[in-house]
Amino acid sequence: MNVNPKHTDFVDIKSGQERTLSYAQGMHPNPRFYKYYWRVFHNESPEGKAFFNTPALTTNEMHLLCKKLEKENKGYILYNWSRPRAGDDVPFDFNSNRWKGCITAPAYDEDTDTPWRYHK
Repeated sequence: MNVNPKHTDFVDIKSGQERTLSYAQGMHPNPRFYKYYWRVFHNESPEGKAFFNTPALTTNEMHLLCKKLEKENKGYILYNWSRPRAGDDVPFDFNSNRWKGCITAPAYDEDTDTPWRYHK
């Protein structure tokens, strides 16, 4: 993963065209289990480590921004991370060693973010 992104990182060396790169993990098919947080590095993003201090996007916000950049033929680099959701309908035992100290995301039904294909 590129932890010090530069605007030239998404430009193809041979063609000079901007392209899309992804360091994002795949999303779990059940949106009730995990919440995903996103950052989209593009020409208007601060370069380097400062980029990772920018606010995280929701799944819906990420898709809207990516769609806009693609329509404008602008390149970008996609990053994400996830947190297990709290709630009674998740398969996690937060008392186990595996999840000790884990920061959870809101339960799906308590999450007020706008969904994108059921993911909030």
